[in-house]
This record gives sequence, structure tokens and C-alpha cells, in this order.
Amino acid sequence: MRNNLLRQHMLPYEEMLRRFQRNDILRQHMLPYEATLGRQVNLSEMARNQMDSLLKDLTTDIPFVGYDPYDCVWRCIAYLQSDGRNYDERAAYNAARAYYGASFNPASYGFKGSCNQLKALVADYQSRFPDFQKSGEILVFNPALDPNVPIDGLGAEHAVVVVSKIERVGFVKVFDPQYDDEYFVINAAGRCFVPVR
Repeated sequence: MRNNLLRQHMLPYEEMLRRFQRNDILRQHMLPYEATLGRQVNLSEMARNQMDSLLKDLTTDIPFVGYDPYDCVWRCIAYLQSDGRNYDERAAYNAARAYYGASFNPASYGFKGSCNQLKALVADYQSRFPDFQKSGEILVFNPALDPNVPIDGLGAEHAVVVVSKIERVGFVKVFDPQYDDEYFVINAAGRCFVPVR
């Protein structure tokens, strides 16, 4: 859904144009003047070659990673495992890849299953990777049942980390690692509470 990896490493088009106009990037990637002596320089060919070189430089260290837009469970696991320090797409991807091993599918690793299956997955994950920095609880809920959820388009189920429960009022304060947001969910929308120890 939100593949920010390339956007983080690519310059916006307007910025690229500004830099080309100032010749910052062009100077870094141009052939030295001596290399062009004795031959006709075709400016469009030179620009195309320089743009190819620039794009190659910009994308060389960026591995292609097909993040799953339904990685919310894995982001919750990454959030709790790192005590809230690392829960982005890459952290979720790495947690899922470490868990699934050879059967990992980089295009589709979002959790799809029942509450009991999720509890078993979390327990198994913790037994295999006991370096969790924080205990807590993951809530899987139906955003359609709660009109107060500030994020649209979450689908029928979404996982978040429980911050606190306000039993008397019937709300759960949650942190959403996928959207980097904190909000309240009504208890009636909750489908599954998964303890993480």
C-alpha cells in the first residue's frame, strides 16, 4: 500500500530539475572535458547517458522489497520486539521473513487467520525469537464497527498495539504502527486480544 522505500531514496522530480538547472548533479556525472575532445558531443545522448548514470547511482543500494500492505500484525510484533523503536515496513518485512524462513513470500506475508491462529503465531514467534523488549497486547479489530477510527480504508480487520484499556468507558487506547498514530477503539469493535509476553 505505501511503498515509501523508493520515495525516500529518490529525489522529487522538481528537486531533480532544480539541481540539474544548477548543474550540481550534472557536474558530478559529466565526462571530464578531456574525454570529449576530438569528438562531436550530442547533447541529447549526453543527457540520456547522464540520467541513466544518475538513476543507476540512486538505486544501486536500494534492494527491491515488495512490502505487503497488510503487514499490520508484523508491524505490531516489530513494535513490541523493539520497544517501539523500529516498526516500519522494513522491520515488519524482516520479522515476517525471519519467522517464515524458506516459505516466506515477499509479496504476501500479511497475517490471514483466526484469533487462535494469531495467538499461536505470536507464541511461536516469541519462543523462536525471545528478544522481545516489551510485553503488551495486540488488538485485532474491525474498523468498520467503529466510526471514531481516524483512518480510512483499513479493511475488515486491522491489528494495533494496546496502550491502555478504559474498561468503564468501553474504549481501548491503541497505537497503530502501520499509520504511526494513536487513537481510541470501542471494545465492541475488538475481535481478538493477543497477549505478548
